[in-house]
Amino acid sequence: MDLELLRSCGTIKKYNTDAVVTLEGENTHEMYFILSGRVGVYLNTFTDDAVKLTELGVGEVFGEMSLLDELPRSATVIALEPLSVLEIDRNHFEIFISRQPEMAFKMMKALASRLRIVNNALSKMALNSDSSSLKGVDSSSPQAQSAGQSAKPVVVKAFFPEGHKTYSLVPAFDSTDYIFEKTVPCPICGNKFLTYGQKVSKLRSTGIDNDLRRRYENFDPLWFNIWTCTKCYYSNFYNEFPSLSPSKFKLVTAKLTSILNGQTLTLTKDIDINQLFTKYYLALYCAEVDKSPNIKLGKIWMNIMWLYRDCGDTEMEKVASESALNYYQEAYLKCDTELKPETEQQLCIILAELCLLNNKSEDAFKYLMSARKQRGGNRTYAQMAEFRIDELKEKA
Repeated sequence: MDLELLRSCGTIKKYNTDAVVTLEGENTHEMYFILSGRVGVYLNTFTDDAVKLTELGVGEVFGEMSLLDELPRSATVIALEPLSVLEIDRNHFEIFISRQPEMAFKMMKALASRLRIVNNALSKMALNSDSSSLKGVDSSSPQAQSAGQSAKPVVVKAFFPEGHKTYSLVPAFDSTDYIFEKTVPCPICGNKFLTYGQKVSKLRSTGIDNDLRRRYENFDPLWFNIWTCTKCYYSNFYNEFPSLSPSKFKLVTAKLTSILNGQTLTLTKDIDINQLFTKYYLALYCAEVDKSPNIKLGKIWMNIMWLYRDCGDTEMEKVASESALNYYQEAYLKCDTELKPETEQQLCIILAELCLLNNKSEDAFKYLMSARKQRGGNRTYAQMAEFRIDELKEKA
């Protein structure tokens, strides 16, 4: 193969690890020749049936199907390590093939191999679908007889968890003196939308709850912590909003499209509890796609838990507390981010309160003891843990 000729027919592009090069269903038609690095090829990327078809490395090509038939992408391709590819469009491809006809035969072999891999994957998925759908079903029943004849439906994850309701809570404060209007550009789609910033210097603390929720005079930041793009719905904590890596743009967009399943959200800068829940759940899904640290996912669930508590929904408060507990425990036990002693103290205190909400008193005491004895920690948090231990002993 004439590499110099190949290079003259395309554009070199570089991608970071985890970057999406092509997205299943995307209407683009370039072919890619791998110069360095490796990619993973995935099918049904955003459903419960997601499967990794294969890996490709230096000298291999992908994207040739869409280039040839001009149909949407049939699979998602993600960089598994720093990647350099040569992107070739249809016009330049025809020029290259006319000068290097042997390349056409190599592509036919690659297509045949790719088709065999896809067929094998689909066969396995069909077998799994049949076995799961036949569990507990009499083999002579109509369901069992027809199970192998129908395709497994794609199940789109519900936007809100089961049990979530429509709420009527209104904030018990006038936020006028503590917020200001701000126009923010979305890092994904470029849309400029109107939202609120917080006048942090004006906030006056009135105390802190056992689970470290801070209280302020005539204001609650919980209502203004999340910014959401009104066009593509990308959402994040306001202080992290611009920080999403460009390599995740396509994944976040595709994930939100999959979850919403054609729904159009009406999001404004109005202070509304139901819009607020929507923004927090959007932020949660974006954080999951971004592979955010467990401590951040726990924080989002903690904020959602507080909202349910404010709405008086104890059942959903419990649901959110379980998720927050799981993520915070993962953060504490696996140390997916380096924690300062003071942060570790805070985490232990939060974990203790979440354990108490989930009837895990022994674990709660252990976390409080860790917070009290934390070396290099904050004296105030150590005292909070000690007072809480005494309170719980009195109630026992």
